[in-house]
Amino acid sequence: MIIRYANGRTIEGVTLARSETTMRVAVQGRHDVVLLTNVNGTWLSEDWEPVTIGYGAVRIEPARRPAEDEFICSPDLANRLRELLLDGARPPEDEPRPMGGQHGQSLREQEMVC
Repeated sequence: MIIRYANGRTIEGVTLARSETTMRVAVQGRHDVVLLTNVNGTWLSEDWEPVTIGYGAVRIEPARRPAEDEFICSPDLANRLRELLLDGARPPEDEPRPMGGQHGQSLREQEMVC
């Protein structure tokens, strides 16, 4: 991994342990591990200096929180889903129905009965 400080200095290290808020990194040439702390999405050094964490040429960014409108479906789909809920989730007549066995048994239930 690569730790890049705000002044442009970079050091290479190996992640020993990581949680959402802390990371312990072994750095060549240092006897002690480097402790990084994540505060509100920004990694900070032991001196509370912001650092950027990267692995190879890839920069690690915090996950993007999806916007609420990404979860909103069209009115047509919402009506269709509401109808299915209110109608006992029966498929419309034009959709194929699962094959059933005798007296409402499924094919799997028929296989189990000898």
